[in-house]
Amino acid sequence: MSDKKLNNMCSLSIVKSDIIFHNKLSEMPISQLKTEITDDIPNSYSLVILDIDNVLNHIHEGHIYRNFEMDDKMIELIEFIKRGNKLIPPIIRNIVNDSWTIFDGQHRVALFCELKITSIPFLIRLDQIKYVNQLK
Repeated sequence: MSDKKLNNMCSLSIVKSDIIFHNKLSEMPISQLKTEITDDIPNSYSLVILDIDNVLNHIHEGHIYRNFEMDDKMIELIEFIKRGNKLIPPIIRNIVNDSWTIFDGQHRVALFCELKITSIPFLIRLDQIKYVNQLK
């Protein structure tokens, strides 16, 4: 890790109370996401509070999100949070049966794991809500 990244990591500490999520689908700035989303978020998704560990237990290679790494994207995310910006909840999708994927929000999930945050809101497609009980 470069000295610059190490210095940034030390100076960009955040706590759970710094994290604010958007809670209204219609107000989420979806165009700001790094992943191209073609779905109509307000009409096709629901916000569901889930335990991060349970979600990661159903994601192929979910363990990688528990191995926190400070990179440029993580520094950018921490700076975004420190400025008081609201976060869009991570988007997860059901692939097959009990296999899920984090479609958008990998850095957010890794950061929350590092901060020992146990549950957060996730965006889940309405047609996949029927599978959400396996994540609770």
